Amino acid sequence: MRRLLIGLLLPLLTGGCVTPQGQALHDGKTEQRVLVTIHQAPARAVRQRNRGYGNERGYLTAREERELDRLARRYGLKRVSGWPIEPLGVYCEVFEVPATQSPAAVVAALAADPSVESAQLMHEFETLAEPETEPSLLDIQHSLHDMDVPRAHRWTSGRDIRVAVVDSWVDRSHPELRRRVSTSVRFTPDGSDGDPEDVHGTAVAGIIAAEDDQAGITGVAPGAELLALQACWRSTGGSGSARCDSFSLAQALTLGIRKDAQVINLSLGGPHDPLLERLIQHALDSGTFVVTAHSERWGFPASVPGVLAVGEPRPDSDAGIAAPARDVITTIPDDRYDFLSGSSLAAAHASGVIALLLELAPAARPEVIARALAGASAEGALNACMAVAIMTEGRACATPATQLRTPQQGLVTNVTVSPQGPHNSN
Repeated sequence: MRRLLIGLLLPLLTGGCVTPQGQALHDGKTEQRVLVTIHQAPARAVRQRNRGYGNERGYLTAREERELDRLARRYGLKRVSGWPIEPLGVYCEVFEVPATQSPAAVVAALAADPSVESAQLMHEFETLAEPETEPSLLDIQHSLHDMDVPRAHRWTSGRDIRVAVVDSWVDRSHPELRRRVSTSVRFTPDGSDGDPEDVHGTAVAGIIAAEDDQAGITGVAPGAELLALQACWRSTGGSGSARCDSFSLAQALTLGIRKDAQVINLSLGGPHDPLLERLIQHALDSGTFVVTAHSERWGFPASVPGVLAVGEPRPDSDAGIAAPARDVITTIPDDRYDFLSGSSLAAAHASGVIALLLELAPAARPEVIARALAGASAEGALNACMAVAIMTEGRACATPATQLRTPQQGLVTNVTVSPQGPHNSN
């Protein structure tokens, strides 16, 4: 029987299914590690794809192996792990810098080496959600109704739209998610899989695409296909947060791009990261919509042009779009539900609305979707039903006798919904 757990949240984040052997060791040494990329021929990348995730060193030619060993010897570094990043045509290696050396100085030296394609510090990121101590029970799923999602579902459910959830572990056995998650891959340490205290990824996935089965909650896009790409692990400090790093996120983004995700949800924030920015830009240039959580503390990845930053509705917020972020009931592991708060959840709501719009217009460019979202947010929080009306030029889902202004076409007036379906009374 499904159980509704209401009250203080347990600490957040981690999990997955398939683990590449070549993974970073998340052992508190992030500050002493650097990421280095070397060029890798496209033909080599094709062969890599057929090798699967089993043996990291199978991704390297003997020449590439020797070159990485040379870099380690020359700069006094230890090789930790590596992974091909096919969209950028590079191989990414994690090196550990001895405590006697400055990682920043090592990065500068590596960047000047002619065989190095790029070099940067390893960064950590954190998901943006927090426990909610006094949840409201007046309307269990008020966020869905606040966004007018049930009426939008008359025309679209986000059916077959592929959404990559780059986050912590997603409990794909949850009744609301077991038919929604098509792919589950882990890029985090052994032992981080299946932790019931790791709630963030499952919560984000539930907001986006929980099953519309009339028994539990309903996701914004219950017909969407989810790629659960676990790049974060639960923090041990009791802060109720999760951690990710440049390497795990790069691996997850690479797979999301390779799997042709139409939407990538990044409910997290951290310092500017050159490698991740390149991957995000590659995704955007390919027509993928990238959604992130707005954070007053962190400016990245929201700072990347074209990324949609979503925050909670607040007059003083500078988020690009606002969506529900307080007292949101959603899925958590072990067939449970809980109330959460944070801009992570706002981002998930927006990703779900984008999936709804993409079902209506699969070939729509991200900038067209973005204009529809902006038009549907003119009065504050994002309204899913209004976004659907804008995408269909007023033929669907508009509030009776409401005037809607679309970014492209001006006013659409007196759009009504009859029992037989939508029509324009003009």
